[in-house]
Amino acid sequence: MKIEQQLIEKGFKEFCDQRMNSNNTYVKSYQLKVRGEEGKILYFINVNLYDFKLLPNHSVLPKNLTQDLQIDSSVQFKSENGEVFNVEYSRKNVDKMVKFYDNLFHTMKCQSYE
Repeated sequence: MKIEQQLIEKGFKEFCDQRMNSNNTYVKSYQLKVRGEEGKILYFINVNLYDFKLLPNHSVLPKNLTQDLQIDSSVQFKSENGEVFNVEYSRKNVDKMVKFYDNLFHTMKCQSYE
């Protein structure tokens, strides 16, 4: 399944990250608001999509980089001590990405966003 379809099916919402407009391969961004059992926002997962076929010499790239959009994802967490830190994950399996961030949030006993 294409990466953009995986994001939509998982509940990610599209937005335009103005900071990325200078990147020649940037297409769009998606965000997932992750809530806890009480409905509080725990954290946000931000995903940027890139199309490497927009590069002038894309024909020399490996096919796996041009067959679908490429992603980078990030989350900003706050540790139980109040320290803020960023985590990036670039695998193209959205289920694994969401589970990775969820596991990290709970394992490190991070504070919720709200």
